Amino acid sequence: NKSTIHVGFGDLPNATLKYLTDKKHLGMYSHYITDNIIPLIENGILTGRKKNFHPEKIITSFALGTRKLYDFVNNNPYIEFYPSDYVCNPRNIGMNKKMISINSARQIDLTGQVNAATEGYQFYSGL
Repeated sequence: NKSTIHVGFGDLPNATLKYLTDKKHLGMYSHYITDNIIPLIENGILTGRKKNFHPEKIITSFALGTRKLYDFVNNNPYIEFYPSDYVCNPRNIGMNKKMISINSARQIDLTGQVNAATEGYQFYSGL
């Protein structure tokens, strides 16, 4: 509740949005958005009312989804698009209180370091 969320690439992080139906006053500051944000907005879950940085706005760099999503974001004053270097800037990310990032991981070591992009020399994520 009252957190600002970022959703990483992939089916698993995106699927978690379907399970946020018991939350309240979530905000979103994420490099991309998908169709799964639509029901959260329509049901008053993703409101951004408690955000301190860009309150009551979804901040993103791009949308990836169906025609329904593109029609939904077209001229929607609640959704603002910015260049990736703005949205992914650590300083801007840090401006969000209660920022939660939902990502998948390929490997986690015993110290808690996470690898989300490669396995050996094979690149899996980010492109």
